[in-house]
Amino acid sequence: MVWYEWGGLCSFDAKEKRFIEFDPHNTLLPNKVIYAIEQDQGGDFWVSSNAGIFKINPVTKDHFRQFTINDGLARESVYSSIFIKIIRRKIVFWWDQWFNVFQPEQFVDNKYIPPVYVTDIRLPYQTDEQEVKKLLQLDKPLYMADKVTLSYENNSFSIRFVALSFEDPGKNRYSYILRGVDKEWILNTDNNMASYTNLPPGEYLFEVRGSNNDRQWNENTTTLKVVITPPWWRSTFAYFVYVLMLLGWIGWMAWRWNLRVKRKYKRRMEKYQTAKEQEVYKSKISFFINLVHEIRTRLV
Repeated sequence: MVWYEWGGLCSFDAKEKRFIEFDPHNTLLPNKVIYAIEQDQGGDFWVSSNAGIFKINPVTKDHFRQFTINDGLARESVYSSIFIKIIRRKIVFWWDQWFNVFQPEQFVDNKYIPPVYVTDIRLPYQTDEQEVKKLLQLDKPLYMADKVTLSYENNSFSIRFVALSFEDPGKNRYSYILRGVDKEWILNTDNNMASYTNLPPGEYLFEVRGSNNDRQWNENTTTLKVVITPPWWRSTFAYFVYVLMLLGWIGWMAWRWNLRVKRKYKRRMEKYQTAKEQEVYKSKISFFINLVHEIRTRLV
């Protein structure tokens, strides 16, 4: 295992004969800045960085822990002059005039798997909780609800959630996704609020998972169905009216076409009738002319 101060942690793949990144997407380590590494007797790595000190197993990627000034670290943002050394089963971090000494075996992982709850939905320009509850159409507390309904006018909102682990809640982590909007999970974030804006009418499913301060994840997702109702002109009743109007228009057009055909047929019949009458009239005139001519010829 090797590292570059600004290039992250890498391991050598003997089969591929190349170095591969240990955490390419920073789902475990906060960034790629690493100053020093030491391995304890349990096989775990102790890594110093500009975001504190991390403990992690290089093979299984388990046993992850982060230590900051809140845990007694002398300084959280250290520099490249830091050194790590194991002395009598104790790890010593020192840089400049600062140092920390501790025994790895004294740290016990928090095994508690915290439940995760959706605790709040916030709407822009709306601070009255009772009004928000009305707009969400809730008849019970939000953390017990499995569905909320919003009108199309409130299609921008923020969802707040929490993992109930209180040993060091600032280190709790979350992963979440809004099905129908997010293409993939938002992973391993310490932000316990997800915001969405201008969502089109439809049904969405919000899913969230959480971990405690030692990255013990609750793999059971907490879900909340979010329904955004369409405006009245896009409602089911409106589409029913549109269909009726379309059918009425089609019926009216068919009636108009039929009336036009009938009128056209009537005009053709009248024209035909007139032509026939004129033909009969001409035949009669011709007959009488011939008859008169015949009578005159015999008299002469």
